[in-house]
Amino acid sequence: MSGPDKTTERHHFVPKFYLEKWYDPGQNQNGFWLYLRDKRGNLRIRRPQSAKSIGYEDNLYSLHPDGLTFHKSVSNELEHGFFELVDNAASVVHEKLLNQGVTALSADDRINWAIFVNSLIERSPSRLRDIKSKAAGIPSKVIYELEHRSPSGTLQPAMQAIVDRMDSTAVVHNTVLSALVRYIVDEPFIRYVTEMQWLTIDIPKGQDHFLTGDTPVVINAGDSTTPIYMLSIAISPRRLLIMHKRSPEFDMQLCKKMAICHSIMLTKQTEKHLVSSKKLTDSEYIKYNRIAETMLRGGNA
Repeated sequence: MSGPDKTTERHHFVPKFYLEKWYDPGQNQNGFWLYLRDKRGNLRIRRPQSAKSIGYEDNLYSLHPDGLTFHKSVSNELEHGFFELVDNAASVVHEKLLNQGVTALSADDRINWAIFVNSLIERSPSRLRDIKSKAAGIPSKVIYELEHRSPSGTLQPAMQAIVDRMDSTAVVHNTVLSALVRYIVDEPFIRYVTEMQWLTIDIPKGQDHFLTGDTPVVINAGDSTTPIYMLSIAISPRRLLIMHKRSPEFDMQLCKKMAICHSIMLTKQTEKHLVSSKKLTDSEYIKYNRIAETMLRGGNA
């Protein structure tokens, strides 16, 4: 385990155990096919790529020194005390889903997987940057309000000393990360997901396969993000897990349509890296090359 004084550490927002299921068994046991766009917007292919090479950002979940008493040095306690535990528990459920199916899951398994899926939605760098940008002005606003509540219009010397040594950017960063943990394990939402209907849809061996990438969870078939009625995540190139609200409208026919559209919607929302277990070629039913060419973002495209 890394100590609190280690300043650089690779934090995976898409865990390695998950991405390793896309290693190409026919071509290379140690990697998958990676599709991305360069700075000119051209589609690039790289292989083999290992699970440790994507889906991470250095110090993504590190707590920073903020000038207050809470965090005096860089700390990876969230990575090792929270995200590692979430991912380790999910890896066990993942194997159950692949080898035994949904019916083999216990109540605790469903909770652990629901937390993991929620973490994949909330823990990405783009999501964190968005939240931090919205919260950036909060420390200044708080200080302003404290000053104007004071009869003298200024802070007391002890409070002013705290403000002088405070790093506002680090305070926002640490506060957002702490709130993120609470949001990921939010009991009402986790209970809502565990009570959904869970089912898997398999693709027969052949040309077709599920894609994944740096944003593995598709919400509401890509139509909207709130409220959440349906979640889908490919758990292997051959198996898709769908979790949906218990309602007659979510019948098997709709779920099968979702399975056909999943890779399209996933590619559309992919931030940078699209992962495939094999080289993308058009099948009879799904035009994988066209999907990647027209929907994969990144670079200046």
